[in-house]
Amino acid sequence: MEVAVPSGADDAASGIVDSQTFLRQSLNPAGPPAGASAAAVEKLLSQMTLKEKIGQMPQLESAW
Repeated sequence: MEVAVPSGADDAASGIVDSQTFLRQSLNPAGPPAGASAAAVEKLLSQMTLKEKIGQMPQLESAW
């Protein structure tokens, strides 16, 4: 039995798709959308004092 494989194009009728199409259709980024995260970060930063922000800087350096 021989199986026909689409060459460069998806065969929608048979449900066969190439790997890139499958990944685009199947994978979603984890977590909230980037815009939601950016808004939350901006809100938190606006609530922090300068002293609190400076206190975060050594934590960033030690992670490197």
